Amino acid sequence: MTRTRRSRPIGMNLEFVVSPVSDADRAKSFYDGLRWRLDVDFKADNSYRVIEFRPPGSGCSSCLGVM
Repeated sequence: MTRTRRSRPIGMNLEFVVSPVSDADRAKSFYDGLRWRLDVDFKADNSYRVIEFRPPGSGCSSCLGVM
């Protein structure tokens, strides 16, 4: 890789991962069993729910969505 005066490495972090699931309660139970921290469990109605977990010591959240 050739560098010019202007090029600098860019710090990049993975902070959020979205995974669609068909059974939110089953997915929530699985991640709870891993002892991940539950940050969000939002349910708008019977067809829309968002659950967000964070692994211990991680800066990245895993968002489970049912729509």
